[in-house]
Amino acid sequence: MKQRTYLLAIAFIFLYFFICTAQNINKTEHNKTTYSSKNRGCEPIAYQYGDHWTNFSPGTFNATTLVYESTELNAKTIDTLPFNTSVNILAEYPDYFLICTQNRESGYVNKKEIYLQSIFWGLKMRTYLFGISAYGTNDETSCDNSKLQVIKINDKKEILNVYQDSIYGKDYSINQIHNSALKNSEALFHLSYHCYSGIGVEVNNFIVDNGEQLSRLVLTSGSGDGGIFDQSIVYLPLTLTNGKKIILAKNGVLSINQITAEPEIFPYPKDLKIPIEELIVVQDISEEYIDGYKTDGTMARDIVTHATTFYQWNGTTLLKIKTLKGH
Repeated sequence: MKQRTYLLAIAFIFLYFFICTAQNINKTEHNKTTYSSKNRGCEPIAYQYGDHWTNFSPGTFNATTLVYESTELNAKTIDTLPFNTSVNILAEYPDYFLICTQNRESGYVNKKEIYLQSIFWGLKMRTYLFGISAYGTNDETSCDNSKLQVIKINDKKEILNVYQDSIYGKDYSINQIHNSALKNSEALFHLSYHCYSGIGVEVNNFIVDNGEQLSRLVLTSGSGDGGIFDQSIVYLPLTLTNGKKIILAKNGVLSINQITAEPEIFPYPKDLKIPIEELIVVQDISEEYIDGYKTDGTMARDIVTHATTFYQWNGTTLLKIKTLKGH
């Protein structure tokens, strides 16, 4: 009798263990299924691959952005997104982007309501949002005008300033100029874009934030085709990383000419008696590649400097000082 009771007890223990194990397995499988179902759909962020960092981080420009089920007229609204909501662009259409929202649902939004770049400036806890607020073309090479918009916000997503300017085409590149020594400059950006209209056209626009407003500092353009081109080079004050010297560097960045292997800097003209932090130099040149090579092995070029113009930035306004012909 005791042996039978003992065997029944052991059987009961094994049965209890089996039931508990089965319940745990079912619970685990249920959790796996729930987790998987929550993560089906599109990816809500645009991943950066490799070591090449970019500031491409799209989001919503407007106070409210409607997300549609399709691109058809009177399409059903499936979601609304508040200002400065990050999205992932999955595809581009003439008037819409197909996006993925933070809840992993895809839908269509008007292209002009999406900014494309977001640059965070940690020293001032400010973020700058860059995008096209009015598309004049969908052609990548067209010189038709589009409208660029820049919105500056604080860490509470409050809008501090809005800047708008026209650009050629719809594609552009934007970079913040670090270590700028420009007077009264909270942030400085280099906007560049190009198009083709019989000849190639390239534009460089420098946008400055003086702490009060965003404004155009200086804009230059160049054009050319078949080895002959004209361009205007901008030299801006730059503090070297040791913090002890300021130079006038091409586009505000210390760079090396790929042909001459020399630094692309402009010698500071002391005779102007303008503090280097306030000085901007624009040099107009033409360049033509000719047959053959020079003795140093570089391609032969004919470079002519047509004019050099000196400007003074007083912190709010750019003033023209003088122009020297042929320098």
